[in-house]
Amino acid sequence: MDRHEQSGMYYNWYDPADGRVLRRWPDSGDLVVPFVSSVDMGWLGAATWAVRNALPGARRRADRLTAAGSASNGSTNRPSGCSR
Repeated sequence: MDRHEQSGMYYNWYDPADGRVLRRWPDSGDLVVPFVSSVDMGWLGAATWAVRNALPGARRRADRLTAAGSASNGSTNRPSGCSR
């Protein structure tokens, strides 16, 4: 999935059909200006941490998502004090 180049954060809206950054709302066709949110990135980090610890079968996928998001911004995407 494409990420915001300067911050490395994921965008907030993606097309569920192909995973591209959403630029038009599917139902209305209205313009969508891609944006990122540090709050939503925190929720994503917490969710991937919960998934990797609750569902061993999903651990690798959660780790890949976390690694992709943290590679360019130095974030661990994990709550402080939590280890892998």
